[in-house]
Amino acid sequence: MKDILMMILQLVATVCLLAVIFSLLNMAFGWHIGFKGAEVPADYRASLLFLAISVVFGGIVYFFGKENKPPTG
Repeated sequence: MKDILMMILQLVATVCLLAVIFSLLNMAFGWHIGFKGAEVPADYRASLLFLAISVVFGGIVYFFGKENKPPTG
């Protein structure tokens, strides 16, 4: 169950990070990047929100996805 939740959170973080990149490209070049008629917003606030969601979910996946294995050596 934990693995499925971590995978979903990782997917959300990745999609939000892609949304940040596409949003910045939309703002910089005036492109209309979207999918099936839904355009990624070319807005700084939307980019920051996507970045914040990506960082938070990425941090959750990073810290809770760690296994506490003893060091081998």
